[in-house]
Amino acid sequence: MEAQTQAVFIFDPESHRYTVNGAEIPSVTQVLKEAGLTKEYSSMEAAERGTVVHLACECADLGINVTDLIVDPYVTAWRRFRSETGFTHSDIENASWHPVYRYAGRIDRVGGANGKKIVLDIKSGAPEPWHALQLAAYAGLMAKPLAWERWAVYLADDGSYSVREYPKAMHLQDFSTFLNALAITNWKRRLL
Repeated sequence: MEAQTQAVFIFDPESHRYTVNGAEIPSVTQVLKEAGLTKEYSSMEAAERGTVVHLACECADLGINVTDLIVDPYVTAWRRFRSETGFTHSDIENASWHPVYRYAGRIDRVGGANGKKIVLDIKSGAPEPWHALQLAAYAGLMAKPLAWERWAVYLADDGSYSVREYPKAMHLQDFSTFLNALAITNWKRRLL
């Protein structure tokens, strides 16, 4: 009997590519986009703002002080969220993959508050229906996915924030919808 070999998972941050044993696998974001479930950013500025806000919040969580007039209100909102909810992270921007369904993603934050285990995504735009699917896919990357709360934190340019908690009762339906999107994405990649 042959010994099983350990899969080699690699995330390349420059190309934002995920591979397992050299074969590319789709990211959560790619799946949702390629299946037609997300809308295009209204401008390149919005997409770039989201990237910069994520980086600035990561720096804040790591204790690195970054000052930028554009992102400062978002970082203020992030700090307020953490302070007011008691959220603490155990992981930041961790890349992982699902060995059965073969998709990957980088969860913005894994952590908790008030005894709750939380998978969290940071947003600098408005709530969208597909955010529930994105967070279900991220929870699916965790051991015991149903044990995790799914939160989206929406940071605003006035220093305020809002939180959308997606119900655990909807997790299986949301994850199933994501898996359907994954099947469509894989089909399109094979045939188109």
